[in-house]
Amino acid sequence: MSFAGTGGLGAPVSVALGVSSISSLIASGVCVVAGAALTVVARDAYDTYKENMREYENLYYPVNVAATTITINGTSYVCNTDADRIAFDMSKNKHTYYPAILSGGRVLVAPINIDIKTARSILKLNSSTVGVMAVTDFDAKRVSTQLGGLLRATPENHGVSSGYFYHYHGRLAPNAHCWIIIF
Repeated sequence: MSFAGTGGLGAPVSVALGVSSISSLIASGVCVVAGAALTVVARDAYDTYKENMREYENLYYPVNVAATTITINGTSYVCNTDADRIAFDMSKNKHTYYPAILSGGRVLVAPINIDIKTARSILKLNSSTVGVMAVTDFDAKRVSTQLGGLLRATPENHGVSSGYFYHYHGRLAPNAHCWIIIF
């Protein structure tokens, strides 16, 4: 953010401030150059920044992982079902996302449908072994795109045997996997 004006003797003055500078100025009560006008502009910018951060934090639930259990916002999901075995049921039941863990070269899921906010929260962990299983390519792209866009435009697959699935990575979570049942 930059401000321009005149100094005490009428000389032109220009100041560039980042959010952290504004925060520091407001917190310390120090005002630079334009007095009260700068304080009002700085406070408005800081309030907008705080509001944006609250909105960002509301996009995600708290997530914890212990072995094959993913706990999201207080609800635990035990990932103990081979994704290969549940794939048909998942699509037949019109489910969208399942919590998933990569373990021993296999993707294990908790066969419980979760919403996109929960899926996004899991992927935000940016873990190479904890992710989400999506029913379709569209669903996988949709949640991965919400993490800063897709790392690659097409899905990737690192293996050739059973247990490997096509998947996407979001730019802000390049290690996280959103695996796809139907591609």
